[in-house]
Amino acid sequence: MPAPTPPPSPQDPGAPQAQHARFDPVPRTLLLLLLALLVVAITYLLRAVLAPLFFAFLVAYALDPAVNRLERARVPRPLGAATRCAPPRPSFRRS
Repeated sequence: MPAPTPPPSPQDPGAPQAQHARFDPVPRTLLLLLLALLVVAITYLLRAVLAPLFFAFLVAYALDPAVNRLERARVPRPLGAATRCAPPRPSFRRS
């Protein structure tokens, strides 16, 4: 019985190469472009909802440190948030 031959090494130029399926990048690029256009279109259509939502997140982010300080002073978080968001009361004192 003859000794089994070792598999060809990758450096061996005579070794058979594995056949890999080629993937055309054009459809993938086109799909990504269409997806980006869809995201922009949806964002444009929802601008009436997204603008106030963005502003609300911005206000919440800005007021968070003040509410955290109130929370450390044992003020409940909802009450602290309400006091920070409430407009200041003008004091009209008559002398």
